[in-house]
Amino acid sequence: MPFMAAVSTTFVSRGLARKCKFQDLAKTAWACAALAYTNEPLLEAVSAAAVVNLSGKAASDFAARDLAIIAWSFARLSWQDAPLMAFLATASMDTIAGFKAQDLSNTAWAFANLAVLEVPLSHAVAGHSVRRIREFHPHEIGSIAWAFATLRVVDVPLFATISAQSIDLTTARDFDPQVLANISWAWATLAL
Repeated sequence: MPFMAAVSTTFVSRGLARKCKFQDLAKTAWACAALAYTNEPLLEAVSAAAVVNLSGKAASDFAARDLAIIAWSFARLSWQDAPLMAFLATASMDTIAGFKAQDLSNTAWAFANLAVLEVPLSHAVAGHSVRRIREFHPHEIGSIAWAFATLRVVDVPLFATISAQSIDLTTARDFDPQVLANISWAWATLAL
């Protein structure tokens, strides 16, 4: 990927990550994930800049979507970065009311994919998912169920809500085989 290599070199050599707005860091991380492009200096620069960007700022300074995108992107690349995930968890807690169904699902999936259990964030994601379950697409429900089961988090209200919504949606034939498999696996894993 010559273009991405050039972008990475320019981004890192000129210190551009430190000058980026948080949204631009999210876009850069997403581009790397979408292209499966793992460039260590670039990802380290994006991560460091994101942590600096998050430090000491009010929750209103960040779009919920951008937090979820950065978490998803690093997880998609299987990039372990404990300081980044800790800051994302804290910032997500502060902005969770602004998360849409996809943001909740992607955040839960990202933390589970990286095997990072942030209990307060899990409770917040569960609570908001319960209240907004009707906004979830089937794959988002499957991702939430998979994420909680992967981290071995049993949230009874969440799984009761997922169960009720899944029954409604399966009768409507909206679930694909992978979603049904993810939810079934979650139930079996957690012995629900």
